[in-house]
Amino acid sequence: MPPEMMAHVNTAGPNIYHPPDVFNPSLHPPDGEIDVLSIAEAGTPFRPILAPSYAQNAYKMPTFAKPPQVPVGKGVQLHTKAGDEYCDGSLDSFCNRGASNECLLNAHNDGRNGLFVDSYSGWTVMNIPDLRYGYIVVKFETWHQSDKIDKTQEWTSINNEGSVDQDPNEDSARKQRINQELMPSYTNVTEPSSTFINKRRRWLKKKPPEICEEFRFEYAINGDVKSMDKSAFVNRRRSLARVVEAFVLLEDPNFTGGIETEVEVAVRIVGCGRINTFSLSHIYWA
Repeated sequence: MPPEMMAHVNTAGPNIYHPPDVFNPSLHPPDGEIDVLSIAEAGTPFRPILAPSYAQNAYKMPTFAKPPQVPVGKGVQLHTKAGDEYCDGSLDSFCNRGASNECLLNAHNDGRNGLFVDSYSGWTVMNIPDLRYGYIVVKFETWHQSDKIDKTQEWTSINNEGSVDQDPNEDSARKQRINQELMPSYTNVTEPSSTFINKRRRWLKKKPPEICEEFRFEYAINGDVKSMDKSAFVNRRRSLARVVEAFVLLEDPNFTGGIETEVEVAVRIVGCGRINTFSLSHIYWA
């Protein structure tokens, strides 16, 4: 992300303590048993794979020689783990020890994290340093619940600037209607054990809201803005697996003439207020 964009994106919360953890016998072999990890490491701990020293030679970074060609979004919110700079999935990782974690020794690296946006968030701007073959794909998650972004909670327009994106009263009425339609119902379930003869009720997870009819998806490559309505977006969206959705932004082998070129890519959703929340987790290019 260019510095102008990064200035409006929050950082991850910190871990509330530093390593090492309290000794957990469940994670270590008993005395006298074979210690597989020690054998595999051969006396040398595995190197963390997060931002290794060789990365600067393996991955090209953007120069950000030009300022963003679209107004950067001020309502993009990063959802991630506490201490995520130490989340590399390795045995030696040390993250997810934040103040809100009820089980600090869990410290699970996994999570559906990403940049959360709604229709008030504005443009998410990124620079691709070495586009060559003209292929750009983003991975979106369109199935999140409403009102996931704290930044836009009191906003009524894009970036909370200028004219109102839509009538706040209309937005509130539509949201109330959607919530009523999707309100989960109680389901009676019977305990399998004969000891329990009373029926208990289970609260089912609420379905995410449908994409609103006023929805538009917009993307810009080097400032060239393309816009599509709900129908066009749904038709171009590809469901690759459960909760895995991809969207092709560019498929033009002649776009750069085969020469590695730095390209600015920006995406946003508009028209739905805070009803629909998307998460942008990956951008792929070639």
